[in-house]
Amino acid sequence: MSVLIALGSFKGSVRSTTACSIVYRSLLRRTKSSEVAVLPLADGGEGTLEVFEHYFGGSMAVHVAHDCMGRRRRCRVWTNASGFALIESAEVVGHSLVGRADRDPWAASSRGVAELINELVADGFRVIAVSMGDSAVMDFGVGMLAELGVRFYRNHVRIDHPRLAHLATISGFDARVLSELWPGVTIFGLVDTYDFVCGEDGQGEQYGHQKGLVPSDSEFLEACYSNFTSLIEEELGVAVGRLPFGGGSGGLGGALAAFLGADLVHTPEYLDNYLGISRRIAEYSHVVTGEGQLDRQTKWGKVPYYVASRVSSDARFTALVGSSTIEGSADLLRVAPQAQIVELHVPEPYTGTRNALSRVASGLTNG
Repeated sequence: MSVLIALGSFKGSVRSTTACSIVYRSLLRRTKSSEVAVLPLADGGEGTLEVFEHYFGGSMAVHVAHDCMGRRRRCRVWTNASGFALIESAEVVGHSLVGRADRDPWAASSRGVAELINELVADGFRVIAVSMGDSAVMDFGVGMLAELGVRFYRNHVRIDHPRLAHLATISGFDARVLSELWPGVTIFGLVDTYDFVCGEDGQGEQYGHQKGLVPSDSEFLEACYSNFTSLIEEELGVAVGRLPFGGGSGGLGGALAAFLGADLVHTPEYLDNYLGISRRIAEYSHVVTGEGQLDRQTKWGKVPYYVASRVSSDARFTALVGSSTIEGSADLLRVAPQAQIVELHVPEPYTGTRNALSRVASGLTNG
């Protein structure tokens, strides 16, 4: 039996390269090394930096920027010698950087992403990717845009530090400064899921509870997004509310696309284009994937779903997850009916994941 370990990250606990290494070492107790291969994957959230370093070499640089709650912190950025840099938004405005009790999307800002972009451009990088996923922001990128020099107004009065709630009453903006920024620089987004900013399967419905919203916030949140998306369409001619991938990191993807003309790409598909992931997955008789949770978001492009959709129908397929919901499991089984879903049974936020992965992996080659 040939085994491929293609894990994503377990949010707030173990990143994909580490998770794959743990499972690999456990399998070697029962299986020859020549029969086991490792293919760490990322969806754009936590662990994307390490995946790029694993496959493409390069190095990690450290910058200082403000996190989503306004605290200065050291943030890693992946770079290579050809002038390419990758910002992982989870490193600066990430969900895991804010304690559960402190999560407040009405106060959170994407400002730090712009600070990192500006520093990288000043350092001479000419291709900059911003990966999105596992963020704590829902401000539609206005914090980032304001830091880049875009001016936002309510009834001709400038809003100095725009946040999510300001989106409901913004009546205009001046983005002319963006046309003068970074000549010769290309920005693009690497996004975790296909979903949208507004409406059904939008940010509020999919991720609001994770980021600190309560049910009574839903109506006002949609009003915020509806007003801002209408203004963007009127001023910039971009229909961003239902733009695929536009919901990346609380609308950061939509802001990059509308204001900076950035292409938005699904992260696993981007990696597949360079690494032949689909081909490699189809070659193995047993494929092991997984991440922190299978839930309603999985089908929108998370790592286990991407892998499941490419597994050979006659291959054994195992998903190791911290937890799962009925909906998430059903979605996975729909594309890979042979899937064996194994929950690690570790407490939130997946403490003990390393030991659980090692324990469960040691028995994967049985049966």
